[in-house]
Amino acid sequence: MSGNNEVRARKAIQNISPYTPGKPIWELQSELGISRIIKLASNENPLGPSPKALEAIMCSLPDIHRYPDSSTTNLRQAIAEKLDMKPQQLIISNGGDELITLVSEAFLEPGDEIIVPAPSFSEYEFGALLMGANVVNVPLGESYTFDIDAIVNAVTERTKLLCICSSNNPTGTYLSQSVLHHLLDVLPKHILVLFDAAYSQYATAADYTNGLEFVRAGYPIVVLQTFSKIYGLAGLRVGYGAAPESIIQQILKVKEPFNVNALAQAAASAALHDTGTYACLYK
Repeated sequence: MSGNNEVRARKAIQNISPYTPGKPIWELQSELGISRIIKLASNENPLGPSPKALEAIMCSLPDIHRYPDSSTTNLRQAIAEKLDMKPQQLIISNGGDELITLVSEAFLEPGDEIIVPAPSFSEYEFGALLMGANVVNVPLGESYTFDIDAIVNAVTERTKLLCICSSNNPTGTYLSQSVLHHLLDVLPKHILVLFDAAYSQYATAADYTNGLEFVRAGYPIVVLQTFSKIYGLAGLRVGYGAAPESIIQQILKVKEPFNVNALAQAAASAALHDTGTYACLYK
Protein backbone atom coordinates (compact mmCIF):
# COMPACT_ATOMS: atom_id res chain seq x y z
CA MET A 1 0.00 0.00 0.00
CA SER A 2 1.32 3.41 -0.97
CA GLY A 3 1.97 5.95 1.76
CA ASN A 4 1.10 8.83 -0.56
CA ASN A 5 -2.31 10.51 -0.46
CA GLU A 6 -4.10 13.39 -2.11
CA VAL A 7 -6.00 14.68 0.89
CA ARG A 8 -6.39 18.44 0.54
CA ALA A 9 -6.91 20.87 3.36
CA ARG A 10 -9.34 23.79 3.03
CA LYS A 11 -8.08 26.65 0.89
CA ALA A 12 -8.86 29.03 3.75
CA ILE A 13 -6.11 27.58 5.94
CA GLN A 14 -3.32 27.79 3.37
CA ASN A 15 -2.41 31.25 4.68
CA ILE A 16 -2.56 30.24 8.34
CA SER A 17 0.57 29.48 10.34
CA PRO A 18 0.33 27.68 13.69
CA TYR A 19 0.50 29.96 16.70
CA THR A 20 3.94 30.03 18.29
CA PRO A 21 3.68 30.56 22.05
CA GLY A 22 6.50 31.56 24.36
CA LYS A 23 8.70 28.63 25.34
CA PRO A 24 7.85 27.01 28.67
CA ILE A 25 10.45 27.44 31.37
CA TRP A 26 11.33 23.75 31.54
CA GLU A 27 12.18 23.69 27.82
CA LEU A 28 14.53 26.65 28.11
CA GLN A 29 16.15 25.12 31.18
CA SER A 30 16.83 21.96 29.21
CA GLU A 31 18.18 23.84 26.17
CA LEU A 32 20.51 26.20 28.04
CA GLY A 33 21.33 24.17 31.12
CA ILE A 34 20.30 26.91 33.53
CA SER A 35 17.98 26.73 36.51
CA ARG A 36 16.89 30.30 37.29
CA ILE A 37 14.70 31.84 34.60
CA ILE A 38 12.41 34.87 34.67
CA LYS A 39 9.88 34.46 31.89
CA LEU A 40 8.45 37.58 30.26
CA ALA A 41 7.34 36.16 26.91
CA SER A 42 3.71 35.34 27.71
CA ASN A 43 2.64 38.09 30.12
CA GLU A 44 1.99 35.54 32.87
CA ASN A 45 1.23 36.58 36.43
CA PRO A 46 4.48 35.97 38.39
CA LEU A 47 2.61 35.91 41.72
CA GLY A 48 0.69 32.77 40.87
CA PRO A 49 -2.99 31.97 41.39
CA SER A 50 -5.28 32.94 44.23
CA PRO A 51 -5.01 30.53 47.19
CA LYS A 52 -8.78 30.22 47.16
CA ALA A 53 -8.62 29.10 43.53
CA LEU A 54 -6.19 26.35 44.52
CA GLU A 55 -8.47 25.33 47.38
CA ALA A 56 -11.46 25.18 45.02
CA ILE A 57 -9.51 22.95 42.63
CA MET A 58 -8.69 20.53 45.43
CA CYS A 59 -12.31 20.40 46.56
CA SER A 60 -13.45 19.70 42.99
CA LEU A 61 -11.05 16.84 42.28
CA PRO A 62 -13.32 14.03 43.56
CA ASP A 63 -15.94 14.97 40.96
CA ILE A 64 -13.77 15.03 37.83
CA HIS A 65 -15.37 11.79 36.65
CA ARG A 66 -18.41 13.96 35.87
CA TYR A 67 -18.74 16.21 32.85
CA PRO A 68 -18.48 19.91 33.66
CA ASP A 69 -21.50 22.20 33.63
CA SER A 70 -21.88 23.00 29.94
CA SER A 71 -23.82 26.17 30.80
CA THR A 72 -21.18 27.34 33.32
CA THR A 73 -24.12 28.49 35.46
CA ASN A 74 -22.33 29.26 38.73
CA LEU A 75 -19.44 31.09 37.13
CA ARG A 76 -21.69 33.16 34.86
CA GLN A 77 -23.83 34.10 37.86
CA ALA A 78 -20.77 35.10 39.88
CA ILE A 79 -19.41 37.26 37.06
CA ALA A 80 -22.83 38.79 36.41
CA GLU A 81 -23.15 39.84 40.05
CA LYS A 82 -19.68 41.35 40.06
CA LEU A 83 -20.27 43.28 36.85
CA ASP A 84 -23.92 44.21 37.48
CA MET A 85 -25.02 42.38 34.35
CA LYS A 86 -27.33 39.50 33.46
CA PRO A 87 -25.92 35.97 33.13
CA GLN A 88 -27.52 35.91 29.67
CA GLN A 89 -25.10 38.66 28.63
CA LEU A 90 -22.10 36.40 29.30
CA ILE A 91 -20.40 33.46 27.63
CA ILE A 92 -17.59 31.53 29.32
CA SER A 93 -14.79 30.34 27.02
CA ASN A 94 -11.63 28.27 27.02
CA GLY A 95 -9.47 31.34 27.48
CA GLY A 96 -9.80 34.51 25.43
CA ASP A 97 -8.42 32.76 22.34
CA GLU A 98 -11.46 30.52 22.02
CA LEU A 99 -13.82 33.48 22.30
CA ILE A 100 -12.08 35.17 19.36
CA THR A 101 -12.52 32.01 17.28
CA LEU A 102 -16.16 31.63 18.35
CA VAL A 103 -16.95 35.20 17.34
CA SER A 104 -15.34 34.56 13.96
CA GLU A 105 -17.26 31.32 13.46
CA ALA A 106 -20.56 32.94 14.43
CA PHE A 107 -20.36 36.09 12.34
CA LEU A 108 -17.85 35.84 9.49
CA GLU A 109 -18.57 34.59 5.98
CA PRO A 110 -15.98 34.00 3.23
CA GLY A 111 -15.15 37.35 1.67
CA ASP A 112 -16.11 39.40 4.72
CA GLU A 113 -13.56 41.85 6.09
CA ILE A 114 -12.28 42.46 9.58
CA ILE A 115 -10.33 45.54 10.61
CA VAL A 116 -7.39 45.08 12.96
CA PRO A 117 -5.15 47.92 14.18
CA ALA A 118 -1.54 46.80 13.82
CA PRO A 119 0.52 45.67 15.57
CA SER A 120 -1.83 43.74 17.86
CA PHE A 121 -2.68 40.23 19.04
CA SER A 122 -2.28 37.74 16.16
CA GLU A 123 -5.30 35.59 17.05
CA TYR A 124 -7.72 38.12 15.54
CA GLU A 125 -6.25 37.36 12.13
CA PHE A 126 -6.33 33.62 12.81
CA GLY A 127 -10.08 33.65 13.42
CA ALA A 128 -10.73 35.63 10.26
CA LEU A 129 -8.52 33.52 8.01
CA LEU A 130 -10.07 30.36 9.43
CA MET A 131 -13.44 31.50 8.13
CA GLY A 132 -12.14 32.70 4.76
CA ALA A 133 -12.51 36.38 5.65
CA ASN A 134 -10.03 39.09 4.70
CA VAL A 135 -7.94 41.00 7.22
CA VAL A 136 -7.53 44.75 6.80
CA ASN A 137 -4.64 46.00 8.94
CA VAL A 138 -4.72 49.65 9.98
CA PRO A 139 -1.35 50.81 11.33
CA LEU A 140 -1.32 52.45 14.73
CA GLY A 141 -0.60 56.17 14.71
CA GLU A 142 2.05 58.26 16.38
CA SER A 143 3.29 56.79 19.69
CA TYR A 144 1.29 53.65 18.84
CA THR A 145 -2.06 55.31 19.50
CA PHE A 146 -5.22 54.19 17.70
CA ASP A 147 -5.84 56.13 14.50
CA ILE A 148 -9.63 56.43 14.62
CA ASP A 149 -9.94 58.30 11.32
CA ALA A 150 -7.94 55.59 9.56
CA ILE A 151 -10.07 52.87 11.14
CA VAL A 152 -13.31 54.51 10.04
CA ASN A 153 -11.93 55.16 6.55
CA ALA A 154 -11.05 51.46 6.25
CA VAL A 155 -14.70 50.45 6.58
CA THR A 156 -16.33 49.06 3.44
CA GLU A 157 -19.61 47.34 2.70
CA ARG A 158 -17.85 44.04 3.41
CA THR A 159 -16.62 45.02 6.88
CA LYS A 160 -18.18 42.75 9.49
CA LEU A 161 -15.85 42.91 12.49
CA LEU A 162 -13.50 45.41 14.15
CA CYS A 163 -10.99 44.10 16.69
CA ILE A 164 -9.68 46.53 19.30
CA CYS A 165 -7.25 45.44 22.03
CA SER A 166 -7.20 48.01 24.85
CA SER A 167 -4.81 48.05 26.56
CA ASN A 168 -3.15 46.83 23.40
CA ASN A 169 -0.89 43.80 23.23
CA PRO A 170 2.01 44.49 22.58
CA THR A 171 2.11 48.30 22.74
CA GLY A 172 0.23 48.99 25.98
CA THR A 173 -1.66 51.91 24.42
CA TYR A 174 -5.41 52.19 24.95
CA LEU A 175 -8.63 53.68 23.61
CA SER A 176 -10.22 56.27 25.89
CA GLN A 177 -13.88 56.10 26.92
CA SER A 178 -14.88 59.11 24.84
CA VAL A 179 -13.07 57.90 21.72
CA LEU A 180 -14.58 54.42 21.96
CA HIS A 181 -18.02 55.99 22.42
CA HIS A 182 -17.49 58.12 19.31
CA LEU A 183 -16.27 55.12 17.33
CA LEU A 184 -19.30 53.02 18.27
CA ASP A 185 -21.60 55.87 17.27
CA VAL A 186 -20.07 56.44 13.83
CA LEU A 187 -19.59 52.82 12.79
CA PRO A 188 -22.37 51.22 10.71
CA LYS A 189 -24.60 49.22 13.05
CA HIS A 190 -23.96 45.92 11.24
CA ILE A 191 -20.30 45.98 12.34
CA LEU A 192 -19.52 44.05 15.51
CA VAL A 193 -16.71 45.39 17.70
CA LEU A 194 -14.61 42.80 19.51
CA PHE A 195 -13.12 44.77 22.41
CA ASP A 196 -10.29 42.80 23.99
CA ALA A 197 -9.92 44.05 27.55
CA ALA A 198 -7.72 41.22 28.81
CA TYR A 199 -5.38 43.73 30.46
CA SER A 200 -8.05 46.13 31.73
CA GLN A 201 -7.24 45.46 35.40
CA TYR A 202 -3.80 46.95 34.85
CA ALA A 203 -5.12 50.20 33.35
CA THR A 204 -5.16 53.16 35.73
CA ALA A 205 -5.82 56.11 33.41
CA ALA A 206 -8.87 58.16 34.41
CA ASP A 207 -10.30 58.07 30.89
CA TYR A 208 -9.82 54.33 30.36
CA THR A 209 -12.85 52.09 29.80
CA ASN A 210 -13.12 48.31 29.85
CA GLY A 211 -16.03 48.61 27.43
CA LEU A 212 -18.66 47.06 29.69
CA GLU A 213 -20.70 50.25 29.92
CA PHE A 214 -21.33 49.96 26.18
CA VAL A 215 -22.51 46.38 26.54
CA ARG A 216 -25.03 47.59 29.13
CA ALA A 217 -26.09 50.34 26.70
CA GLY A 218 -26.82 47.76 23.99
CA TYR A 219 -24.10 48.60 21.46
CA PRO A 220 -22.95 45.83 19.07
CA ILE A 221 -19.83 45.04 21.09
CA VAL A 222 -18.30 41.93 22.62
CA VAL A 223 -15.96 42.62 25.54
CA LEU A 224 -13.32 39.94 26.09
CA GLN A 225 -11.97 39.25 29.57
CA THR A 226 -9.67 36.53 30.85
CA PHE A 227 -8.66 34.84 34.09
CA SER A 228 -5.19 34.18 32.66
CA LYS A 229 -3.57 37.50 33.54
CA ILE A 230 -4.49 39.32 36.77
CA TYR A 231 -6.11 36.19 38.26
CA GLY A 232 -3.10 33.99 37.48
CA LEU A 233 -5.05 31.07 35.99
CA ALA A 234 -3.37 30.87 32.57
CA GLY A 235 -2.82 27.13 32.87
CA LEU A 236 -6.54 26.42 33.28
CA ARG A 237 -7.70 28.34 30.19
CA VAL A 238 -10.81 30.24 31.20
CA GLY A 239 -12.10 33.58 29.95
CA TYR A 240 -15.40 35.17 29.08
CA GLY A 241 -17.21 37.50 26.77
CA ALA A 242 -19.82 40.11 27.66
CA ALA A 243 -22.24 41.32 25.00
CA PRO A 244 -25.91 42.10 24.40
CA GLU A 245 -27.97 38.96 24.87
CA SER A 246 -28.88 38.70 21.18
CA ILE A 247 -25.19 38.52 20.25
CA ILE A 248 -24.41 35.99 22.99
CA GLN A 249 -27.20 33.73 21.70
CA GLN A 250 -25.56 33.59 18.27
CA ILE A 251 -22.11 32.80 19.67
CA LEU A 252 -23.55 30.00 21.82
CA LYS A 253 -24.62 28.19 18.65
CA VAL A 254 -20.98 27.46 17.74
CA LYS A 255 -19.65 26.78 21.25
CA GLU A 256 -18.54 23.24 22.11
CA PRO A 257 -20.76 21.63 24.80
CA PHE A 258 -18.04 21.24 27.48
CA ASN A 259 -15.51 23.86 26.47
CA VAL A 260 -14.48 24.91 30.00
CA ASN A 261 -13.43 22.13 32.35
CA ALA A 262 -14.83 21.73 35.87
CA LEU A 263 -11.61 22.68 37.66
CA ALA A 264 -11.30 25.89 35.64
CA GLN A 265 -14.88 26.85 36.45
CA ALA A 266 -14.40 26.25 40.17
CA ALA A 267 -11.06 28.06 40.31
CA ALA A 268 -12.30 31.09 38.38
CA SER A 269 -15.35 31.47 40.59
CA ALA A 270 -13.23 31.23 43.73
CA ALA A 271 -10.64 33.71 42.43
CA LEU A 272 -13.41 36.13 41.56
CA HIS A 273 -14.61 36.06 45.17
CA ASP A 274 -11.15 36.21 46.75
CA THR A 275 -11.12 39.45 48.71
CA GLY A 276 -8.18 38.52 50.96
CA THR A 277 -4.83 40.25 51.18
CA TYR A 278 -3.36 38.29 48.27
CA ALA A 279 -6.26 39.32 46.04
CA CYS A 280 -5.85 43.06 46.60
CA LEU A 281 -4.60 43.23 43.00
CA TYR A 282 -7.84 41.79 41.65
CA LYS A 283 -9.88 44.98 41.61
